[in-house]
Amino acid sequence: MNEWTSWEPFPDPTKSDFLIAPFGPGVYDLRNKKTGEPILFGASKNCAFRMSSLPPKPFGFGTRKSTRKREYVLKQLLNIESYLA
Repeated sequence: MNEWTSWEPFPDPTKSDFLIAPFGPGVYDLRNKKTGEPILFGASKNCAFRMSSLPPKPFGFGTRKSTRKREYVLKQLLNIESYLA
């Protein structure tokens, strides 16, 4: 069983920051560090790929359909933290 990490800043894809997440199964949680607001909780067969779909294109990848959520992540990027297992 994996242990949870500590809250870490979400990488800024506009600055080519790297996402650190498992390339296999995992669970992730995102929150706004300023407000404490939960943003997204999920589980995936490939956690790194799923989390890389959070920012909107051209910064994010994948087929995530929640445009509003993706735009929120990009707009609040400096305030987003992630927590992984």
